[in-house]
Amino acid sequence: MFYRSSVAERVIGCAIEVHRAVGPGLMESAYQACLTQELRIAGLDASREEDYGFFLGR
Repeated sequence: MFYRSSVAERVIGCAIEVHRAVGPGLMESAYQACLTQELRIAGLDASREEDYGFFLGR
């Protein structure tokens, strides 16, 4: 049985709304900013990419 997540449906809905509003052709960073704002408006806790420090054992 396939389980539908209400959070996933909300995220997909926000992504579709951003695509409808701004259309194709923008840089990825513009879509990230728009989607982050749309997710926050929808009441979801969203943030843009964050840097994490990774170290190789060398």
